[in-house]
Amino acid sequence: MAYETKFVSGADAKTLTTRVQRAERDGWEYVDVKLAMAPVRPNDKDPPNYHVYMLATLRRLVD
Repeated sequence: MAYETKFVSGADAKTLTTRVQRAERDGWEYVDVKLAMAPVRPNDKDPPNYHVYMLATLRRLVD
């Protein structure tokens, strides 16, 4: 049994929930959610800021 994996991100719970539910209607199965941080550096002189995203893992069977 093989699975195809897809990741969906959202900056807040409402956005992520909407995207996951849309994927589920398209046949994807929700697996897990993690928090991810991405450094954002407007220029090299400033210390980095971080954007925090929620990353949901989805899967579906491959024929």
